[in-house]
Amino acid sequence: MALSKTKKRLLIILSIIVGIILIIIFSINLILGSLLEGRINAAFEKNKTEYKFNIDGVGGNIFFGNIRLKGLSIKPDSILIQKLKEGALPSGIVIDAEIPLFRIAGVGIYDAIVHGEIDIRKIEIKRAKIKILKGPKPDMPEKEGLPAEPREPFNVDSIYLEGIDGFSLGKIVLEKNEFTFFDVEKDEEVLKNEIEYLEVTNFLIKKRDTLENVFKLDVTKTVVRLKNEVFNIPGGLYQLKLEYLVFSRSDSNLVIKNMSFKPLMKDKFKMAKKFKYTKEIFDLSIDEIRVFAISLSDLVRKDMLYIDSVNVNGIDIEILKDKRYPFNEQLRPKLPQQSLNTMEMPIFIGAVNLTNSKLKYQEKEEGVKDLMTVLLSDLNARIDFITSVRDSIRTGKPMKIHLTAKLMEKPTVNINFVFPLNSRVDTFYFSGTMGAANLEIFNSAALPAIGAKFTGGKMNSINFKGGANPRVSSGEMTMLYQDL
Repeated sequence: MALSKTKKRLLIILSIIVGIILIIIFSINLILGSLLEGRINAAFEKNKTEYKFNIDGVGGNIFFGNIRLKGLSIKPDSILIQKLKEGALPSGIVIDAEIPLFRIAGVGIYDAIVHGEIDIRKIEIKRAKIKILKGPKPDMPEKEGLPAEPREPFNVDSIYLEGIDGFSLGKIVLEKNEFTFFDVEKDEEVLKNEIEYLEVTNFLIKKRDTLENVFKLDVTKTVVRLKNEVFNIPGGLYQLKLEYLVFSRSDSNLVIKNMSFKPLMKDKFKMAKKFKYTKEIFDLSIDEIRVFAISLSDLVRKDMLYIDSVNVNGIDIEILKDKRYPFNEQLRPKLPQQSLNTMEMPIFIGAVNLTNSKLKYQEKEEGVKDLMTVLLSDLNARIDFITSVRDSIRTGKPMKIHLTAKLMEKPTVNINFVFPLNSRVDTFYFSGTMGAANLEIFNSAALPAIGAKFTGGKMNSINFKGGANPRVSSGEMTMLYQDL
């Protein structure tokens, strides 16, 4: 059906109007983009810091609240680097970043202009290279013989901001960003890794009613997710992988699924040659870790880690020690209670529960063909009262471990450990039992270790108890057997 002349004219006029509106919108976007770019660069110039900021361009659709910052770089100047090396920075950290794409989506332009409330749906950072430079922290001088005063932590309840009435952010997404940790004291790269996918959702900055231009950070509903992450451990011999990690601030719980810590070399004996001394080689995987009630406020404000409990399910760990290489006579590993007593960071964990786990320990001796092998399966354990907090240690309550497992997949083993934390002699105590089994099952351990094997016989039971510290040990064991 042919259009009338009037309709044709109306259609042409409407097309011209739409075209003009699109040109105006495009022009305004260009103008606002240029204006915004100029404002950002002017703000960088005005706010003189020891960092140098640069931005190559601003794009996006201003009307729909989508903004793209291209070629954003944040560089420390030489003065800041020198202060870092001299230990003159309270944080002991400097950032160096190259961010090709920084995208802000869903900004409420009207509320930002009229009400001063910044509401952002999402921030995306992709393919960034972020270097964290770590230097020595300054030594705080002591006053009149008194201990040095602790450094003031960043107060998340008193953030000073001018010109806005509130800030909310729905989501931050980091994809394929490279992070490098560099120690300027040692002049070496500590860790370099690419974050495949990191997501942080729901946090607010709320205005405090009592003080003008003072805000507090609200992360009560914040959730952090990490997916399919791979960490290359310093030294280039191990790799840490995890399939999924989520931390929810509302219940302060952390969940990690399918985590593994694997050697990068398939031949573990070739890997053992890389060490000067004999050293354990670890190969482990964990189905799930659940950490309950992490005190985030103590961690942020006081550098103290408080955890109610930890559940670990499905540990499968293999340890190989090649004893054909010399021992490091200078290495004196500390007992668990010694490590807690000398730990710099205060930690408290109420309980750790291990379930459905397995441990295989193997040793290679010089001139012995077979590996000495010990296997613990159906391994379950509970550790109570793990603490390095001075006040907790002074209560006199010990750390306790209860473990059950099947040795060589046959007899059930029950072992109890008691580690007094407030003791000068560092003695710990142990006791346990083992059930019945045929003695031949221990040949994979006995023959490589002492050159003897069982050709027959049955063990009816074992009971043992004792105590030990770094200098001396004593105890007793009763084994009932027959037909040896």
